[in-house]
Amino acid sequence: MGLMIVDIIKDVVDKMKVYKTESMGQTTPTTITFRVSAIDYPTWYVGATAYVVISGGDVVYGKAIGIFPIQSIVQVEFTEAVPASSINEFGMDINYLYGHPKDIFNEITKMGQKAAFKTRRFPVLALMQDFDENENEGINEVDIQLIIGTDTLPSYNARQRYEASYNGRRLTLLYQRFIQYMEWNTATYFRRGDAVKTDRLYWGKDGALGNTENKADAFIDAIEININPLKVLNTC
Repeated sequence: MGLMIVDIIKDVVDKMKVYKTESMGQTTPTTITFRVSAIDYPTWYVGATAYVVISGGDVVYGKAIGIFPIQSIVQVEFTEAVPASSINEFGMDINYLYGHPKDIFNEITKMGQKAAFKTRRFPVLALMQDFDENENEGINEVDIQLIIGTDTLPSYNARQRYEASYNGRRLTLLYQRFIQYMEWNTATYFRRGDAVKTDRLYWGKDGALGNTENKADAFIDAIEININPLKVLNTC
């Protein structure tokens, strides 16, 4: 069951990462604008890590450098030249992790030590383990806890954290996107009322989640999601 839940959440994250584009325009060899749907647009913010999958399956990463609400346009600067004609998929990079909270904090810290991964740590969506499972005929029930988090500044007070992390960095909208894609997932029986949402300011501090060893090298604000239980369809 544990691996199954890990795979179910990964599938949901993979789908919510992809943003459907109506058109693309190339300004420079490394700068491309993407016009996305009105539903997709709100989750974008300047500084978000974008990615494209190009012909042949290679993935190229970049940063959103311009957001234009009226046109629903996201302008992205990539680390290398990318012909718009070769792009097969466009999306926002979401760092999916799972495991014990200590392992998750350690992984976030390790990613910060490598230039290629440092800017791709956030937003992070983490599935906490272990799971309490209750297996019934036809439906397996499992209590799960997840975190959607982003980096922040230690000097921020609560009001500034809501402005910068939950609104400016779109944590609340990413949460809503996750819930929507969970509802569309065919492997579970889930409705948004099944999830309990808690804003977790200062999540990256000592003692987060009740464990004094939990600490990342970045200060993190987060939304905690508890689904008790998640009903997984048993098709075996």
